[in-house]
Amino acid sequence: MTVFSSPPNTVTYIIPKPPKPILTVTTSKDTYSRNELVIIQGTAPTDVYVSLEVKNPLGKRIFIDNPKTNSKGVFTSAFRLSADAPLGTYIVTATYGDLKVSTIFQVTLLFPLEVTSLRLFDPNGNLIDKPVIGSSVLISADITNIASEDQQMIYIVQVKDSELRVVYLQANLTLSV
Repeated sequence: MTVFSSPPNTVTYIIPKPPKPILTVTTSKDTYSRNELVIIQGTAPTDVYVSLEVKNPLGKRIFIDNPKTNSKGVFTSAFRLSADAPLGTYIVTATYGDLKVSTIFQVTLLFPLEVTSLRLFDPNGNLIDKPVIGSSVLISADITNIASEDQQMIYIVQVKDSELRVVYLQANLTLSV
């Protein structure tokens, strides 16, 4: 657009295009476990609604929301994964106008078994602090299934004999909820 023209001088003023809005989306963590709260945050222009959609690894939509950005352009939303949420990669998609961005997170089983209270006993059932080479011992531990489903497991105890050769015991188990 020409504002002033008087040969040989011309003053031209160009109205700049407004900057294209920026849209971002993230989750509070990269990896979650079942029953955990997923927090979604992102940015867009101020005081607008953003469409959110989360799909599980099977492609099924499991969450939708339309949070409004605050005066700083930040939006937040959250949902809880189900107890039987499929393991794998989830896709979070944010949409504002013709802008669309995505991020991913994983759902995994994190340490579903907890082993505590490792104890050693002599053959008579007396608790011992330190085994003696060549003596028989009973090994005991508490194993708790902290997952929401039964867990197949192999419990291996590694022991060295008097010549420092590794020998072991093995048990195949299923721990119930």
